[in-house]
Amino acid sequence: MVSIKKKTLEHPKACPVKRAEFQSRLDRFTHQGYPIVYIYVRGFEAETIRSHGYAPIGKPCIDSYNWRLKSG
Repeated sequence: MVSIKKKTLEHPKACPVKRAEFQSRLDRFTHQGYPIVYIYVRGFEAETIRSHGYAPIGKPCIDSYNWRLKSG
């Protein structure tokens, strides 16, 4: 037995009210001249191992600050 289900272009858990609110805010920003930029963030890591760095001559390159780490 084959179950036939019609495909839709909407996510089943999407809220139409929140979607309309987001769309109106996006349209407002676009009309005001703000550029809309989409960033793909899947490749970002919380911990970064750095193989190279900068230090004054004769001093070791030791740094404990992670610039990508989210500050909470």
